[in-house]
Amino acid sequence: MTDLAHQELVGACYSRVSTEQLASTEHGSLEQQRHLCDEWAAYLSNKTSINHKIKFYLEDAAMSGATEDRPGYQQLKLLIKERKIRFVIFKELSRATRDLRELLNFIALAQINKVDIHIRGMPDINLSSPTGTVMVHLMGSLGQYERSLCIQRVKENIRSSARNNGKINGGPIVLGFDRNPNRKGFWIPNEPEINQVNYIMKTYLETGSLKITSDECKRFGIKNKTGVALTPKSVRSILTNHKYVGKIKVFIGVAEDKFEWVDV
Repeated sequence: MTDLAHQELVGACYSRVSTEQLASTEHGSLEQQRHLCDEWAAYLSNKTSINHKIKFYLEDAAMSGATEDRPGYQQLKLLIKERKIRFVIFKELSRATRDLRELLNFIALAQINKVDIHIRGMPDINLSSPTGTVMVHLMGSLGQYERSLCIQRVKENIRSSARNNGKINGGPIVLGFDRNPNRKGFWIPNEPEINQVNYIMKTYLETGSLKITSDECKRFGIKNKTGVALTPKSVRSILTNHKYVGKIKVFIGVAEDKFEWVDV
């Protein structure tokens, strides 16, 4: 009779964070996700009497779960295709992907190659079973509903903040404004620079040329916020900056997988 205690399954842990800022937080960091995977591997070992050894720690930092184009995620799929692992652990289902269709494809890939998918906190759900498939669809639908609610909440908050107290969230400081030294996250107008922005826009409207506009800026000593002379490319960036026309980039959801331009 085979001693189950001496059997071993080799697996992988996959971790993902959407932004560098999120990567530094305590509960969503890559390090925290690795620790949780290790704990769950130990739990599975105790439960099954088969050693679940995590050999591969795959990570994607500042990567959206809405896209498959992630080095760590692609490497994970390659390990599955080459049958180098028998299981994979995620902190939560959304770490793998936020796209329901891709999630179903990933589950099918794992099933074909006899790789078990373990989600921390979901020990009794086989994602490849009919019940598991229903659960995946349900969680995906709830996730999309939650995102739609989040969009509305963020829009309301950002509009109220911008209209009532001048707070501008996210993104680098733009020509024409300075950071408020007394209030973090708030900008104050820089009148000389605002005049420069008006001149840039007026010159481009009159000439229709990015190069001529940048040459005029050099002639009058107009530079960007870091003191570098304006090139045609940087002039284009100024002309197309949404914040000059009353729009703000609003990231949707905590993970910041997507964003919208919102009128303020």
